[in-house]
Amino acid sequence: MRGFALLTSIVAVSSAFAAAPSAHAQQFPSKPVTLLVGFQPGGSTDAVARVLARSMGESLGQPVVVENKGGAEGALCASQVAKAAPDGHLLCMSTQSTFTSVPHQSQVDYNFDDLRYVARIGDYSLAYVVKKGTAFQDWKSLVAHGKKAGELAYGANTQVEKLLAAHVGKKEGFKVKSLPYKGGSEIMKDILGEHIQFGSSGGAYFPHVDAGTMTVIAAPTSKRLQAFPNAPTLLELGYDFAIDIFIVVAAPKRTPDATVAKLEQAFAKAVKDPEYIDLVTKKVRMEINFMAEKELTEFLRRDAERMGNLIKTMREAS
Repeated sequence: MRGFALLTSIVAVSSAFAAAPSAHAQQFPSKPVTLLVGFQPGGSTDAVARVLARSMGESLGQPVVVENKGGAEGALCASQVAKAAPDGHLLCMSTQSTFTSVPHQSQVDYNFDDLRYVARIGDYSLAYVVKKGTAFQDWKSLVAHGKKAGELAYGANTQVEKLLAAHVGKKEGFKVKSLPYKGGSEIMKDILGEHIQFGSSGGAYFPHVDAGTMTVIAAPTSKRLQAFPNAPTLLELGYDFAIDIFIVVAAPKRTPDATVAKLEQAFAKAVKDPEYIDLVTKKVRMEINFMAEKELTEFLRRDAERMGNLIKTMREAS
């Protein structure tokens, strides 16, 4: 009997250890979740993160703390999360270009497969904007100004946007001088200060357009923007490239499935929150296009291949 009791105890202890990883995953979150934002405070991504954080905190039962990790087109955010403990307590919120484009154009210490792509939570209204009252209030007059001056100063957050603008300038016969920025709010400030002639942003321009100080003149997206249906796309204007930008949340590669599932559920619920819907539809004018991990990962993998080819083509053409 003593031998049987001892064997039973060993089996029980072994079973407890075997179940430990699963139990640990089910306990998520065991502490506050940190949501790193790949851009500076004051921009559209930052505003979206702060509204989602409140709703997610209620769903997860732990606070969701937003921290800004701007710079390098979100690469600093992605790099930190790729190296973090895979427990779901540190996430990176950035544009998909951080994961699909940046590794093709810069030396970064992460690649596409170093992360799990938890959710797509909204699509930007990427547009070209100018200061209202300047001599160029549409795309045609901006191009004419560039041809006359020989150069236009331009502001954008991503290398893909800068490459596209340079490609357009070369086709039209003038140089596009791209200045470095960490966020859309900085670009808007320099447009208003007339330090640059035009810029592109995913939503930081909306308050200025609403205030009557900026004008949307075109969009580099694959289709016209819902918020500005009268603004032509570059495709319609005769150029041969288009880019769409949306927000993605990523976690470390080895984050347990159960943890990712909880995060998916929390984000799916958060994008239906009335406060979030009000923010994205009335203020930053994003399109809500939620996508969970499985579908999102397949989509991003195709996008990474497409963007790699696009970047190569634009570099060769520039």
